[in-house]
Amino acid sequence: MKTRERFLCVSILLAAILIGCGDNPVSPSALAGRGFFPMQVGNEWTYAHEVNQDFVWTTRIVGKTRISLYEYFIYETRRAGGVGTDTMYFRAGTSEKIFLNWQGNDVLYIDFNKKEGESWETFSEYKGSVLRRNLKIDVPAGTFANAIEIFFDIPEYVDDELRNVYAR
Repeated sequence: MKTRERFLCVSILLAAILIGCGDNPVSPSALAGRGFFPMQVGNEWTYAHEVNQDFVWTTRIVGKTRISLYEYFIYETRRAGGVGTDTMYFRAGTSEKIFLNWQGNDVLYIDFNKKEGESWETFSEYKGSVLRRNLKIDVPAGTFANAIEIFFDIPEYVDDELRNVYAR
């Protein structure tokens, strides 16, 4: 076998091994997060600030895109009055994990498997943690049982906290 042919065979074998390792690139799943973080193009949510009900924003999944090995859903968020748009890229992992493409890196955003009090490193300098599980919440969209409260914080900074409640 010639050196060039041998190199090509080894390259193909190595590529096959690398692609087979780790979290395989898969198409996004509409069942991501077992319903806590549904991903389907066209889904839309409207949020209001807990204290200031005039502070409203809407998030809509507008499409999909491939970044590196993974396919992500494209989330666009607009504030009421059309002031600015923020775009983020999320994908479903295995075992109820949601990943975010943050500045070109695939990072764990939420791990719905964590127990109350458990935390993880997430995007930027944030840490995520599960504050409470099995919540019953009443919101304009209805009443939800088994909701989960996730807290994001940069421990070194003041006033950077973010608390989200996810329900299915």
